[in-house]
Order: sequence, then C-alpha cells, then structure tokens
Amino acid sequence: MRVSSDWIVIIEGKAKIAIPNPAKYVREDRVIEPTWAPIFYNPLMVMNRDIAILILLLVAEKRGNVHAADVLAGTGVRAIRFCIEVNGINSCIANDISREAYELIKHNANLNGVSDLVKVYNEDANILLYTLLKKGIRLTYIDIDPFGSPVPFIRSALSNIADGGTLGITATDTAPLSGSRWWAGARRYDVYLVKNDIGDEVGLRVLLGYIARRAAEDDKYVKPLLSYSHKHYYRIYVEVLEGAREADKMLNNCLGFIAICEKSGYKAMIKGKKPLVRFVRCPEGGEASLIGPLWVCKLNDDETMNKLSSIIKSYRYLQTYTYIKSLIKSIAQDNIEGIVFNLATISRYLKCNIPNLESLLTCLSNLGYKASRPYYRGHYVRTNASWDDLINCMLST
Repeated sequence: MRVSSDWIVIIEGKAKIAIPNPAKYVREDRVIEPTWAPIFYNPLMVMNRDIAILILLLVAEKRGNVHAADVLAGTGVRAIRFCIEVNGINSCIANDISREAYELIKHNANLNGVSDLVKVYNEDANILLYTLLKKGIRLTYIDIDPFGSPVPFIRSALSNIADGGTLGITATDTAPLSGSRWWAGARRYDVYLVKNDIGDEVGLRVLLGYIARRAAEDDKYVKPLLSYSHKHYYRIYVEVLEGAREADKMLNNCLGFIAICEKSGYKAMIKGKKPLVRFVRCPEGGEASLIGPLWVCKLNDDETMNKLSSIIKSYRYLQTYTYIKSLIKSIAQDNIEGIVFNLATISRYLKCNIPNLESLLTCLSNLGYKASRPYYRGHYVRTNASWDDLINCMLST
C-alpha cells in the first residue's frame, strides 16, 4: 500500500494504525464523517475496542490458545490490537469485503510486526465463516461490529463459534431496537415493539433475545457476559454453548415479554416465549402493550463483572480507562433481577415531583426489595418491588 497525504498514522492502545485522513471527510458542520472515507475507522468506537481487549483477556485466561476473528475489520485495528495486547492469542482473522481495506490491513499488520498472527482475508463475512466451518475451523472468539444491524451476521457467527466460545456483537441501529422506530425493529428482530420510556433497556433485551432465539435454532444456548449501551450503539458479549436441553431451558426461563403502560409507566416482566392469552390491565385502565419476545434474565454475569473490575486496574494505558472503570462499577452495582421504571413517567402520572433516588432506594430496600440505579442517563430505578410498594415509596420520599 502507498501511504500519502490521504492517510495518517494514529496510536490506539498499543497499535500504530494507518487510517484515511479524517480532515478530508469533514461535514459542513465541521463534524468528521467516517462513513465517507474509503475504509471505515470510527474514533468514537475506541471504548468498544478497549472493552473487547478486556473481554478477550478473560477468554484467553479461560480457554488458553485463542483463535479470534474480526470479520468486518475495516482498518484491522481491532484484530491487530488483539494480537499485540492479549497474551494467549494463537491467531486472529481480520476480514473485510473491500479490496482496499484488505490491502490496508496487511500494511497495518506489517507496521506492527504481527503479520504472522493476523490472517488477512478479502471475503464476504458470512461466506468466510461458513467456509471456515466447512473446513472444520471453529473460532474461539468472533467479533461482529457492523455499521447498522448485526442481524445479517448472527446465524453464521453462531454456526461457526466453538462450544464455549464468545461472541462480541455491536448494534448501531438503536432506534429500531429501542422502539423509537418500532416498525423497523419489529420487522428486523421479529418482535412485538412499541414506543416506550426505557428504550436502552428494551434495546439490549431485544437484541439479546434475538441472539438467544437464533442460537436455539442450532441447539445452542447463550450466557450473557456483558451488555451495555453507550452513545450510538449497544454492545453484547455472550458465551455460546451447545445442548438442546439447555437451549429449551433458556427459551422457557429467559425469554419473555415486558407489559408496558404508556400513561402510568407501569411495567411487568412475564417469562415465556409465547404472548399472553389474557392481557395485563393498566392502573389507568385499558390493556398494557407487549414488547417481546426478549431476554428477561440478568443482562450481565457476576463473575465476569468481578474479573473485569479486577483486571482493569492493570490497563491504565487504555484511552478510555477512566470511563470503562466507572461503567464496570455502575453495571456491577445494577446487576440485579428486576424491571426498570422511568420515574419521570410515573411522577407525571402521580402529579408529584421526581423523588430523590437514594431515598427511594432506601425505602424499597427497607421493605425487603432489591433496588438499584441503572447507569442509563435519566431518572430510572431497577427493582423487583410490587407496583403498589414502588408508588408508596415514591409518594413518601
């Protein structure tokens, strides 16, 4: 590859990466638009890649030799960083359907001295994963980080991933997933969706539920390791295991619906992969709307959160270290069974002020319930409290 003024070299993590010069792709409002560049590199996804490093460290610690893949690699930054920053990487595939990206990935691998570890492909992502599977090559870790929805790549990734392997999946189509563009989300993810006041919670659960249902088609089941929302995307890490019986248990115990009432903010979580025959009544009258099927179990794994809290201390060089440390702490504190309620919606219904959150958490805890503060922006509480006790605590604090 010929490097010219059209390219610059940046440092991300411990890697040196040649990328299209962002100064050449600036909109009229002076915002850099990475989709205009011939090869995609998004600086807003550094935290996404930083966290992927930490997750892959845990995978390598558990599995030993790791065969990883970034099948939508762009500049190759993620795969190259895996090989430089994670001990225990046996090899890492960096694939992109663009020929220009393919050449750039090879250049960047040479630039970092990891050409022996980074296996570069120029292929459609799905074709590559199925071809590898046909050859008997199953991967330990697969990263799916598309521009838009991951739906086109879920089945091929689930088919290839080794038993006990890990998938890292990004979705930037947050409006359809969250219910803001419910018609698109309903069509794309095969769910009932409506507009709602807990969009990020719904988006993560819809995405995880979709992955779980597709896994079950192949007699596999998933264990969520880490799920989070950040700015313009959702990110989920799941361990994928084989077993038809366990897949059935997952569908029965962790798939279900959220009943939601628009005016009052009332919500109920119902397990079961089929819609209710009898509808839930709203406190304000009328029937609740249903969202689902979606994931109704915990979104994060306690052991994984504890390990992330421990290892992050040794990775202060990460560009987003401070934010990741805070995010991990917030998610760990919020990792309880319960429904998220929007306190602003309920307060409008009750015609009262939004209560002090700490006082509300104390009130619910004193009644014997679990309660936590989700990390999403806004006035939210996660709890397993009854509706009546939640209302009483809101009115008394």
